[in-house]
Amino acid sequence: MVNKNFKKIIILGPSTSGKSTFARIVSKKYGVTYFPLDIVVEAFQIFPETQIRHALSLKEHRIVQKRFRKPLKRIIEALEIKEQGYVVEGLHIDLEYVAKKYHKDHKIVVFGFPNATPEERIKNCIAHDPTRWPDCFSYKQMISIFKEGIQESKSLEKKCKRLKIPFFDTGRNYKEKLKSALEILD
Repeated sequence: MVNKNFKKIIILGPSTSGKSTFARIVSKKYGVTYFPLDIVVEAFQIFPETQIRHALSLKEHRIVQKRFRKPLKRIIEALEIKEQGYVVEGLHIDLEYVAKKYHKDHKIVVFGFPNATPEERIKNCIAHDPTRWPDCFSYKQMISIFKEGIQESKSLEKKCKRLKIPFFDTGRNYKEKLKSALEILD
């Protein structure tokens, strides 16, 4: 028999919007399985023919999101077998797809930073993890990455309004936004 009371949560948004941090908080608070989708995407990168990878542009990112629908469906099916609840998070999740397929029995939470500047995002990321970003990317690359993240955030915010899905602007007052997001899960 399926336990209808367990929490099923899908979190999405651009890189550095707070998805992983929030998912870990949710997993600990509710005792649910945490499944970060980045590990799956990294596994797919071994097989270039799948064309599922960390995208280099916003246009490519949207194509990868569509290609990732079937693996996401299979992951969710596998997690539901456990009947313990779960939180799935990743930037490769297509909002329109999950809203249509999972909105009735899942909580969908979207994070973004539509009102931030690339410079603010760089400063925040370096403060949060001083080695990861500067070691992996040049300043010019980070500016480009965050410009696309801001563009994606604006798009997600509009879609969330239309689909009536909660959107949290984590570009400022980050901790307060995470607390607000937790409140909608209760």
